[in-house]
Amino acid sequence: MCGITGIYNFKNEKKVYSEEISAMNDAIKQRGPDGEGVWIDGSVGLGHRRLEIIDLSHKAGQPIVNEAGTVYLTCNGEIYNFLELRKELEEKRHGFKSDSDNEVILHLYEEYGTKFAEKLSGMFALAIWDSVKRKLILARDRMGIKPLYYYLHKGGIIFASEIKAILANPVYKKEINFEALHYYFFYNQVPGPKTFFKDIYCVEPAQLLILDNNSKPRKEKYWELTFQPVITDEDTAAEMLSDTLESAVKSHMRSDVSFAVGLSGGVDSSILTALLTRHSSKPVKTFSLSFEDDVLLKKKEFNMTRNIVRLFKTDHTSFVLGPQSIVDNLQRIVTAMDTPICTFAVTYYLCQEASKHSKVLFTGDGSEELFGKYWNHRLAQNIAGILDLIYDKKEKTRCEKRLIAKYSQLTCERPFQVPQLFSFRAKDKRRLYSRFLLSKTRNCIVTDHIERLLHESDVDNFFNRVLSMDTKNFLVNHALTVIDRSSMVHSIETRHPFLDHKVVELVAKFSPYLKLKEGVSKYILKKSVKGIVPDNLINSFFSGVTGPPVSRWLLFELEEFARAILAPGNLEKHGFFNIDYVQSILKEHYNLRMIHKEHEDYVFSLPDKNHTIKIWKLLIFQLWWEKNFA
Repeated sequence: MCGITGIYNFKNEKKVYSEEISAMNDAIKQRGPDGEGVWIDGSVGLGHRRLEIIDLSHKAGQPIVNEAGTVYLTCNGEIYNFLELRKELEEKRHGFKSDSDNEVILHLYEEYGTKFAEKLSGMFALAIWDSVKRKLILARDRMGIKPLYYYLHKGGIIFASEIKAILANPVYKKEINFEALHYYFFYNQVPGPKTFFKDIYCVEPAQLLILDNNSKPRKEKYWELTFQPVITDEDTAAEMLSDTLESAVKSHMRSDVSFAVGLSGGVDSSILTALLTRHSSKPVKTFSLSFEDDVLLKKKEFNMTRNIVRLFKTDHTSFVLGPQSIVDNLQRIVTAMDTPICTFAVTYYLCQEASKHSKVLFTGDGSEELFGKYWNHRLAQNIAGILDLIYDKKEKTRCEKRLIAKYSQLTCERPFQVPQLFSFRAKDKRRLYSRFLLSKTRNCIVTDHIERLLHESDVDNFFNRVLSMDTKNFLVNHALTVIDRSSMVHSIETRHPFLDHKVVELVAKFSPYLKLKEGVSKYILKKSVKGIVPDNLINSFFSGVTGPPVSRWLLFELEEFARAILAPGNLEKHGFFNIDYVQSILKEHYNLRMIHKEHEDYVFSLPDKNHTIKIWKLLIFQLWWEKNFA
């Protein structure tokens, strides 16, 4: 795993200097502390920061070049089918200089041109420079696991694995994208390709961005996830999933350094531990965390984790976090993320600990979006069950809109968005925003975006449609972004077998009623591992550790911390918010302490009183603004 940077002045042919690329490399040094590479050719420059995972020799350093010296590559990622591809390419008389998995990409491009990405199985963000055609190609993996950002200006393009590297180039002048700001507060994530910085965009999943001297930059999609639920038999589905997932885990194990598993006590990480143990010659390293004063969750997590550790004889390390960890690390987390993201960043702390012992960490991320788990998925399945009874297409569409509208009223204007139940609603816009910010976000209507995602999708079954929406939006724009930055800031690579594209494609073919069945979430996944994980563990899985008890911590231990950051004097610096309203939120929230002790569950279930998410969003935004603009 690494970080990449680059410049191509394809419009003005201005010379690129090595100092420019080095400065960008330095901004993302944490992504690759094991080495640096810079290559310059006139108006083109490529950079690379290396984290050694496969082929630890200097021969695998980047940027790398083909035998003819005409095609150059800088890549962040892992290609899990590189051994099979290398064999195929060697049979076609391609020569290799190293044992690096990334080198196959160069020869695939020579052989197949821009169709090269279709051959890759893995996670990647890369840039290819074809010196003969004077063409630059940026590419991102199918699921969007690895990030890639770019800034198009009047002279050319600047690109990098993280936005902070683009900010390190003086050509870009920092400016807030106010549309993104509005999505952050009222939708919880910024829909790609937009970012929080004006005119900086991301290359989207499964996309090529192609630039040359003679044409405008063009985008090409090389893969699209389609839902065709043709597999309805349980036994067939379970057997196919078991084989495909096990194959994915085996390919993800290819590494020249040690790996570990983030063990939450939930089903996904426990399955990964079982499969990794099955194919490992030594005990698998596992890491788990729990939280101070979260007694009930800690007890459940401890029991489940202990059972998995004992059963598979893992080399286990556990650690405990308290509220002081928030105070000590929140600014670092915000800096690592580059843009405001409302997260409690469990992965940050897990990677912080795991990086002391390993360079690769397996996680179960993606499983929820594939199989369904959360209450919004259950809600979507209920709606799907009603709609499946309606055969007239027009009537089905009308009924669907009415159902969504009704559920929207019942769920605080946030149908199918779990994190938003306790967040800002449309009525809060005029109370939260200053006149200046209201003028900047006048035309931003979040509900239009949500309805467009739901109604314009070509996925027929409504349950699958919501899973698709979560996969293409929340997973990419929120979850995977948090995971990438949380791991890379600690120079550790995360791997996600559930997001292997063959697993994803297979699950998209399953009947939606095999994924969440009779109230059992991830039904077919649990059935697929019978015989691998004991039944008593499969049936007793709890949801796993999802985050620290921030509601409780914020209400008690972190009040002084929160009030200091959101003090009127700090908010006045940018003038974006109605200060009286922000202070009223704080006052109302901390009044909850008067009834908390006897009615904790009731207090934390009140969207109109529990302002944890609202305060957290404001805290993160304020820290980000002060870091970038104060």
